[in-house]
This record gives sequence, structure tokens and C-alpha cells, in this order.
Amino acid sequence: MSDDDNPKAKPRKGPLFYGSIFAFIGGVLLLMSFCSPYWLQSYEIAYLDFKNMGLWEVCFVNFRYPNNQFDHKFTGCHWVFSNEYRIIREWILPAWLQAVQAFVTLAFVASFGGQVVVAMMLMKLPLFLWRRFQLEMTVTALTMKLVTVATLFLALAIFGGKCWDRDWLMYPNYNFLSWSYYMAAFSCMFHAFAAILYGMHLYQVKQLMPTDYHLDRLSRHGLYEYGNEYGSEPGYQYGGYPPSGALRRPVRGRPLAGALPARRER
Repeated sequence: MSDDDNPKAKPRKGPLFYGSIFAFIGGVLLLMSFCSPYWLQSYEIAYLDFKNMGLWEVCFVNFRYPNNQFDHKFTGCHWVFSNEYRIIREWILPAWLQAVQAFVTLAFVASFGGQVVVAMMLMKLPLFLWRRFQLEMTVTALTMKLVTVATLFLALAIFGGKCWDRDWLMYPNYNFLSWSYYMAAFSCMFHAFAAILYGMHLYQVKQLMPTDYHLDRLSRHGLYEYGNEYGSEPGYQYGGYPPSGALRRPVRGRPLAGALPARRER
């Protein structure tokens, strides 16, 4: 049994393997950035009412909203959709910040969804899916990484350009982008590297398409048996599937000589 068709074989250290490492690091950074409330922070020496904020949490100390007719002080860290911030929610969550939340959420889902697909490819589980749909799984993983990079880049650009808007937080000159924002930036970079490596793996998979396609056609016509190489008995197949992978597209050009039976002339 070859390593390519052995589900217990160790994954080869190719572009897919190294791309999964970059994707995992980027996913961890994205998770920390997604959950932490330190996208924007104020300088301690400024003694502002605003302290720090993330995508889902804002922290104030004795903050009075000027347009609020009730003399209420906002103190502590609260969820942006909590009852505490119900009165000032429209001010805390402008349209551009809601777009940032949506983009980062989409990037988060695409990032970890792509990692699930790549983990299935590395472990070759389930085996019949890996053999039949290797090309489609690679395209899916690459697409998810590209979506992650694009949405993260848009979120970072929008937040970095609008966080100092004077119509939003007061005294924006005393605020600065904090470590959660830079974690998202590094996550975008790692996902971009992963997308490049997945693209290299996709190119390698397409290069193997002609060989795997002919093996698939031979097996369907009963002209090829998987004996000593793929199993201990003649004609052995995993789950009734030939070891041809996902490469089922036709190949232009002349087929293998003598590979298929000639058509009968009418």
C-alpha cells in the first residue's frame, strides 16, 4: 500500500502541510482578536472617560453621554448589545463598525471552516471523499482562505480609517490602535501565506489529473485491478472505490493506447 492511499500514513510536508500551519497560527490570532476588547485604547495619561473597546465590548469610567437627557454615568466593561448601552447603542455602533463586525465574523467562520477541510485532506478522512473530491476540497480550502484575507483586509482598512472620526468617540487624538487590531493584521498576513501555499498545492493536484483520470477509466472498464499495491487481495478497493482521487475531468488529446475497448461499428 502506498503512502498516498494509506489513511494511517503521515502527511507529506508539502505546500498543503505548511499552509495548514500558517492557517492555524492565523486562526489562533484571529480568535484572540475577535474576542478581546483592545482594538482601540486611550492613553492612560489622558485620563479619559473612554478606556478601551473591541468588536463586542466597550469600557468606560464615569462617562456621561452629552446627548442623553438623563444624568447617567456609564462605568465598566459591557457587551455592546447589553441593556446598559441600550440608550447609546446607536452612537456606539455606527454603520461602519457594524460592517467591521460583519466582515470579521465572516472571516472567522471562513478561517475555521477552511481548517476543517484541510484537516480532512491531511488525514484523508473520510477516505472515499478524499479520493473522489480532492480537487474540489482543495478549491474549497483555497476559496475560504481568500475570503478570510479579503474580509479581514476590508475590516482593518475600515476600522483604521474611521476610528478617529470626531463624530464618534470624543477626543480621538488621545486614542490609539491596540494589540487586538494588530493581531487581526498579523492574522490576515498568515492567512495570505496559507492561501499562496494552497494555490501551489492546487497546481500540483491539477498536474496529476491526467494520470489519475486514466486510472479511473481503466478501473471502470475492468482493465485495471488494485492487487498487491493497494490491498492484500486481487481487486481490493477501499469501500468499493478505486484509488483515483478527485481527478475525474476528461483529458484532451489521445487516450492511452489499448486502454479502452474499441467501439463496435454498426
